[in-house]
Amino acid sequence: MQTLYKFLGIILLSIAIFSGCNENTSETSPVSSDQGSLLKSSGPSASGQGRIEGTNRTFSFNAVTHHDGSVSGQGQLTLTHNGNDIKIHFSVDCLTVTGNAAILQGTVAKIIGYPEYSGVPFWFKVVDNGEGSNSNPDEMTFFYFCEPETECDLPECGGELDVDLYAIENGNIQVKL
Repeated sequence: MQTLYKFLGIILLSIAIFSGCNENTSETSPVSSDQGSLLKSSGPSASGQGRIEGTNRTFSFNAVTHHDGSVSGQGQLTLTHNGNDIKIHFSVDCLTVTGNAAILQGTVAKIIGYPEYSGVPFWFKVVDNGEGSNSNPDEMTFFYFCEPETECDLPECGGELDVDLYAIENGNIQVKL
């Protein structure tokens, strides 16, 4: 009998606790404009990997514009020179998307064996030419960066350089608005 009273007590206590949790969920609370911006998805983005056709340059990168307008991303470019791989790691802090093209800019994080290049600015452009076997290959410029401790003539964030685009192979580039 004592077990039955304990059991009933637990049930009554559970009902009392859970009845306080039964709120009217049909009402909605207003969302301030600051909270609303946090609910929006991220903005433009670009990512890709592959090899620039006819060269010894392979790459991978990603960059995204966040809801607050800031940009973050990273990547790596590998150049094979005289049988040695030179790996350039970089951080993206500027992304400009126009249609199916994106310009990425930022700073070199490190080049293994060349510490003097850490922190120098870089620039490159990519073009997403669609998906599938009927699409033209995606394209990319070479990776341009400044020499350490020299005056740099790379454009400001989003600025263009008049340079050639090269088809990529064994890879894909995605540019999204």
